Order: sequence, then structure tokens, then C-alpha cells
Amino acid sequence: MNSLAAFGQLSLVAARALMAGPRLWGRELMRTLARFGTGSLVIAICVAMATGAIIVLETAAYTMSFGARDILGGMASISILREFGPLMVALVMSGWVGASNTAELGNLTLGGQVSALRGLGADPYEVLVAPRLLGTVLAMALIALPADFAAVLGGVAAARIVLGVEPAMFFHSIDQWVKLRDILEGLLKTVCFGAAIGLLSSRSGLSTRGGARAVGRSVATSVVQSVVAVLILDFAITALVGGRL
Repeated sequence: MNSLAAFGQLSLVAARALMAGPRLWGRELMRTLARFGTGSLVIAICVAMATGAIIVLETAAYTMSFGARDILGGMASISILREFGPLMVALVMSGWVGASNTAELGNLTLGGQVSALRGLGADPYEVLVAPRLLGTVLAMALIALPADFAAVLGGVAAARIVLGVEPAMFFHSIDQWVKLRDILEGLLKTVCFGAAIGLLSSRSGLSTRGGARAVGRSVATSVVQSVVAVLILDFAITALVGGRL
């Protein structure tokens, strides 16, 4: 019953946020983009570079053992762009953006500001929820391409420093093997991950009850649910459209 109740709450939040979308507050949307987008760019790039370096080293264990040194860049980049880049950024954003959004909405709910908005005749979904949901999706979409580029550069650096593979050979392999559909699949996953993180964190914040400790519980719940949702969506999108865009 608790699971059904949580699913019902999530559906209601999603429906009301979509209905409030055309009338959302532009100022709150820009503030969300500035905080969640610009504020998360540095950490996303750092995580992406480390991920790219690790993927190249792991891929090299297989490609170079078969003498396929010239395809290392392409094989590693496909894995980065399709799978590991979007996934690692989403997991980081679950704890960074999702936790922040849940804490803010939870404090506003407990402090009575959400009820005050209703008393003034304003819709909290237009003022708070819809801008944050759309802002999270846009922020992750805007971060995706710089993060992908940083991941590839991290892979190039690891290949040159550890494996002795020249950057020219690495990029030539990327040009041969990486297609537009690999980038599009990664972007699709990133947008879906952003929607899930924004929606789950907003629901957890709005459903916060019971005092200051409840904010901590809501934040922890939001992060765990977002991580699980990201993994489920990753599996579903890979199974449905993997490599076929």
C-alpha cells in the first residue's frame, strides 16, 4: 500500500507539474538553471574525465590483448557516449541536484511557505515545482555535451600517458567508429534521467512532514529513489533503443 501511495503521489506531482508548465515562473526557471546547471558543471566534468580515463584503461585490457590497438578510441568512446558518461553524471546529479531540490522544497513545506502561496492564490506548482523540474532537465541536457567531451579527453590522456597510444590514432578511431546515434542515445538517457531526478526530488520535498529530521529523511529517500530510477531507465532505454536511433 505504501508503494501504491508513493506511485500515486508521484503521478499527481507529474500531472500537476505538466499542467502548470505553460504558466511556470521564468525567474525561478533561470535561477534553477543557474544553480543546478552552472553550479554542477565543474563536478560533472571532473567525474566525466575520470570516467573516461577508467573506461579507456578497462577497454584496452581487451582490445590491445588481441592486437586491436587502432580501435581503442572508438570502442571506448562508444561506451562513454552511450552508457557510462550519462550514467555517472546522473548518479552524481542525484546526490547533488536531487538532494538540494528536496531539501529546499522540504524546508519550504515545513516552514509554511507552500501553504502561504496557496493562500495568496498562487499555484506552488507554477512557482516552484514546474520550474525546478524543467530546469533540472535542461541543466542536465546542457551539461551532457561538455561532460562527454571531457570524458573523451580523459580517455585520450589515459591512453597517451599509461598505454602510449598517440592522440592522433585515438581520434582517428573515434572518427571511424562513433556515429551520431551514439551521441543521441546518450542525450536521450540524460534527459530521461534529469526528468526522473527532478520529479522524484520534488515529490519527496513536497511530502515532507514531521519536523526538521524529516528533511534529512526526505533527502535520503530522494537520493536512493533517484539512483534506482536512473538504473531502471538506463536498462529500459538500452533495451528499447540501444544502438538503433
